[in-house]
Amino acid sequence: MAERKELHVDQARQILRQVSHPMWSPSDDFDLLTMKAGGQNFHDIADWLGRQRLAVEQRYHRLRVVPRISEALRVSGLTSEPYQAG
Repeated sequence: MAERKELHVDQARQILRQVSHPMWSPSDDFDLLTMKAGGQNFHDIADWLGRQRLAVEQRYHRLRVVPRISEALRVSGLTSEPYQAG
């Protein structure tokens, strides 16, 4: 099996452009993915993030299909500032 190379910041930013949304931040996305991977349900995650359950569930399903999304979030920096347009 080939060894996976670490993402560079530019590669991470390119991945995040696929999921950027002005109402979400990289920190929110990372918390969502981490909590879900840890077995938390959408209701509890929504309470933690201060969002509606449906919004959290939809965001999760958008993020989970993006290859290496958690790594891209870590590499680019887990800012709590919302994603910037463009």
